[in-house]
Amino acid sequence: MKSDAWFCMPHKADDDYARRFAQMVKKRLNPALKIHIEYSNEVWNTMFAQTRYSQKKGKELKLGAKDRPWEGGGMYYAQRSVEIFKIWEEVFGSKKRLIRVLAWQSGNTWWMENIVLTHQDAYKHADALAIAPYMGMGVPIKGKGLTAEKVSTWTVDQVLDHLENKALLKSIESIKKSKKVADKFRLKLIAYEGGQHMVGVAGGENHQKMTNLFHQANRHPRIEGIYQKYLNAWSREGGGLFCYFSSVSKWSKWGSWGAMEYADDDRRKTPKMKAIVDWAKKNGQSIAR
Repeated sequence: MKSDAWFCMPHKADDDYARRFAQMVKKRLNPALKIHIEYSNEVWNTMFAQTRYSQKKGKELKLGAKDRPWEGGGMYYAQRSVEIFKIWEEVFGSKKRLIRVLAWQSGNTWWMENIVLTHQDAYKHADALAIAPYMGMGVPIKGKGLTAEKVSTWTVDQVLDHLENKALLKSIESIKKSKKVADKFRLKLIAYEGGQHMVGVAGGENHQKMTNLFHQANRHPRIEGIYQKYLNAWSREGGGLFCYFSSVSKWSKWGSWGAMEYADDDRRKTPKMKAIVDWAKKNGQSIAR
């Protein structure tokens, strides 16, 4: 594919694993390609085992305040990231081909500035700050704001109105905040994930009527224009590489993540994929029609 690589080291990987992985990549990957290297994925996200693991390790190493295990977890993430970066640097003999990635929750700038980038000066050993600037629309079964029952009464246009006039604007604001931090620490701002985020959460995923509505919205021609605004805003605000999540996947109550639902869809007639491909080509990426 002649594509630059992005490797996430598993959260329990030891030094020997990281070294052998780097040696394999050095041996097998086209030497003209760049290599993004990241420790685990979304270590900030309490849904995942790697977050609990990092907090446990932080506690063992007595990082952060005793009554704030998440703080120690963030410090461990920064610390372990740098340890892994150094192993890769040793194997490759330099930093020339490496793009060392520190990733955190989009717009969560306090964490970025006070822990992730600054614990043991981690930013000095990194090249990029990565975020996931989703157009957020996670709807629970109940609560004070949007609920599944309420949203399920909307039309497709109302769903897309919310995506365009609220979720998109919030996403752009988080991009701006994150870019300021990246600039402060002289790092590139890149996206490890991104796209629309219309999905039920906290029980809302089981509301079939709302799920059906979200699927309709993801197929609607109007979403192409929203994606154009979204991706153009990313470029305008100084964002670099954008890893869209995801190219092809079956939609379900857990989300409509795929730009296409099936691999044999005509991407020229699939609104989300059409917008993504057009934007990528505009930015110099070679993609066959």
